[in-house]
Amino acid sequence: MKKLFILLLGLLAFPAFAQSTATNAVTGYLSSSNHTCGQTTCFVQYGATGGPGGAVTQGTSPWVSSITTWATGTLGAMANYGTSPGAVLVPGVNAYVTAGAITDTPTANVSAAVTVSTATTTQIVAATSGTIHVSHWLLVTTLADNVTWESGDTGGSCANPVALTGAIPFGANSGASVGSGFGDVLVLPAGKALCVLTSAATQISGSVAYRQF
Repeated sequence: MKKLFILLLGLLAFPAFAQSTATNAVTGYLSSSNHTCGQTTCFVQYGATGGPGGAVTQGTSPWVSSITTWATGTLGAMANYGTSPGAVLVPGVNAYVTAGAITDTPTANVSAAVTVSTATTTQIVAATSGTIHVSHWLLVTTLADNVTWESGDTGGSCANPVALTGAIPFGANSGASVGSGFGDVLVLPAGKALCVLTSAATQISGSVAYRQF
């Protein structure tokens, strides 16, 4: 009887532990997904002591996480992003994009005629402060000829020429068309003129399409 009395006194000395309910939040860092909360939904609040902030609801599948900050930045409301194969929800963020001034703005394609009848170097497009980009050229010759595209100093004789192609052989009454007008087939050094060198004293005619920037 005395032992039973002592045992009852010992039990009364410890307070009863209340079972966790939906109103008993657990604070701190979330370290496990297995929380015994009886028959009610268990709400776990994490980050209350210095973590990233937010809340996780354990009573859903999958868990619902409400994270309001990311790397010290504040996240906005979720919004649909993308269309294929389906839109997905992503958090809204503020983005600030900067860019320097665009200085290399290409002009539209323009054409220059090619007409040469002597075996010499002839300027086709005069030099500018920018760069000449050739996107198409067309040549037709009367007699056999070898044609070389060159860059050079501005002037009819294109002083200090530098070959842009090898010597392109043409047979009598033949021609060639190179390029589509989209993309470059020849790019000159900055500040240089476009020139053509012919090897025979025969008529060669055509045109070039180019941009300067």
